[in-house]
Amino acid sequence: MGPAVLLWFDVEDYINEESDDALLALLQMLAAKGVRGTFKLVGEKVRALEARGRSDILNALRRQAIGYHTDLHSQHPTVSEYCEPQGFAAGAALFERREAGGLEDVRRLLPVPVSTYGQPGASWAAQAFRAQEMADSHLCRQHRHHRPGPGSLLVLRHPDRDPYPGHAAHGVE
Repeated sequence: MGPAVLLWFDVEDYINEESDDALLALLQMLAAKGVRGTFKLVGEKVRALEARGRSDILNALRRQAIGYHTDLHSQHPTVSEYCEPQGFAAGAALFERREAGGLEDVRRLLPVPVSTYGQPGASWAAQAFRAQEMADSHLCRQHRHHRPGPGSLLVLRHPDRDPYPGHAAHGVE
């Protein structure tokens, strides 16, 4: 097998409806080429797609790998703002409580495995890793592939629901 290319898309603009059409065009372009990517979704974005009746986009996303990109992305307080004053355990519990609704909406609207968590922008918090590790029996332990920081990747895999069976972390080690 030759080199693998990881296509990673942040889907976070829930305000501008024009972004819906851009997302659909991207999904259609990938489908036409038989290519899959990982789409990191904000909870509010999937709720906006549902409210706007964009089942075309939700159906197209079901054929992709899905990641979670927080419930509200950069609305204040951001992940780093609400976790920073907490200790590690309290911050992890708070992260889990605040993000559970968005993650459940992504799962409800896209009944496919949620295989990654990606922080929103530079809003990094160590507590997010622990909370995701403990949060849910549907997800297995974290795998960090590089040092945390902007663009950090947390891969959450369950052996029975791996979107890319036999490929550790979507072909990237």
